[in-house]
Amino acid sequence: MQLHHHLIFSDCGIPKSNVIGHVVNGKITDGLKWPWHGILFISSTKEVPEERKFTYICGATMISKRILLTAAHCVTNRRGEAFDASRLRIVLGAVSNSLTENQMDPNTQVFEVSLYISLL
Repeated sequence: MQLHHHLIFSDCGIPKSNVIGHVVNGKITDGLKWPWHGILFISSTKEVPEERKFTYICGATMISKRILLTAAHCVTNRRGEAFDASRLRIVLGAVSNSLTENQMDPNTQVFEVSLYISLL
């Protein structure tokens, strides 16, 4: 997995122009227009990392250079038990709810999650 690290934090909160469209609930929006918006993916629990399948679970908002905010139910199972951070990926500048499609787009940034803190 290639990780992209080319965010310009001085641009945070400033909409981008000339971007690729993204459809949400039938309304066209610009996927890269809001680079501080992230989407969170979780992997299957397969032992071999190369065999894992990632599924979209929630949105997130970048609130600093290394911190994103999401809802607690996005990082816990139905019993309230926290997911292992190694199963999570975050995409900034997403153009799709598919991790594979986002990884192939040079304008998105895919990050592994190293730690998260639950405030429950």
